[in-house]
Amino acid sequence: LGASSVVATDANTEVLALARRNIERNLSNNNNNNNVATDARTAVLQWGLMDASEYENVADVIIGSDLTYNSGSWVALSETMATVLKPGGIVIYLSLGHSGFNVGGE
Repeated sequence: LGASSVVATDANTEVLALARRNIERNLSNNNNNNNVATDARTAVLQWGLMDASEYENVADVIIGSDLTYNSGSWVALSETMATVLKPGGIVIYLSLGHSGFNVGGE
């Protein structure tokens, strides 16, 4: 996508360790490819307005996958996205669905 910087976030430090290893492998295999961000890092991020406040208006694009498995966290997720995303930014989200995913019920 041509990003100049990338921050991979999660609340789980084990997930972040895996993401960090993936970043290191991708950067080491970059071979000066201009389409790969050279400023890539991981960061702990709990969902919610207060936890996201240090990242206010920093993202042009948010890419997420399978984040809605717990409907009780949807408000915190939306607050986080709204806080982190710059005005005019976009969210790209993918979910293959799962049992209990009932938007009409929320």
